[in-house]
Amino acid sequence: MITTSYLEDGAWQPAYLAENTFNTDGLLTETISQNWNDMTSEYDNSLKITHTYDSNGNRTHTVNQSFYDPDWVNLSQTITQFTSFNAEEISTRQNWNAGITDWIDKSKRTYTYNSDETALHSLFEQYNSVTGEWEDDEQELFTNNADGSYQIVTQEYNSNSSEWENDIRTTISFRFASAVYRVNPLVVGVYPNPASTDVNIQLGENTVRSTYTITDMSGKILANDSFYGSNTQISIDRFATGIYILEVEANGKTGIVKLVRE
Repeated sequence: MITTSYLEDGAWQPAYLAENTFNTDGLLTETISQNWNDMTSEYDNSLKITHTYDSNGNRTHTVNQSFYDPDWVNLSQTITQFTSFNAEEISTRQNWNAGITDWIDKSKRTYTYNSDETALHSLFEQYNSVTGEWEDDEQELFTNNADGSYQIVTQEYNSNSSEWENDIRTTISFRFASAVYRVNPLVVGVYPNPASTDVNIQLGENTVRSTYTITDMSGKILANDSFYGSNTQISIDRFATGIYILEVEANGKTGIVKLVRE
């Protein structure tokens, strides 16, 4: 159980509670988040995240639900397929449509790998419900360098020119050149994004402790903290409107997401 409090008039006041449930293999199966209600002096249900795994312990299905008394109501789900070497291959996000009482496609990320099982490329696509087609949105190019460093180039698709345009380049180097890094990106989900107040971070695998860093486009560090488990909620309301870089590290992996403050 994780609780968050804030300081008011010299006293700590309850604000947020998250309770995690694990299966017999130690895998996180459910997280229920609750917000403190000052009127009733009790925690009220807010968000529930449920996870399902395959026989190899890979997280194949995640469902997000919001509480509308007295029921939990579907919000979104993520369905993930894995390669034969247990690396993420296709991750599809769907939103719940209450009008037709069914899931509708929202976005999809597909990874390709080298023969040595290191990541080569990832493609992020958005689903166009009008045309019924997947449309290119963003891609990442992964490169292992001879000096032991590795590089991630993020590009955005310009639909007007039908070309990929460079957006972000991240290079990670190590103290010893012989320490060759096998690129295996950490899957990081952020929602809502864009956002104006709070954002939820959801990692694509089980973690004990994770760290995150938020920087502006000049590279200035604006926030740096850690959290336990594979999900957390952070506040960005103090940031000015604009684009920021969220970097999360866990299990020896790194995930990078563009965060938009609106």
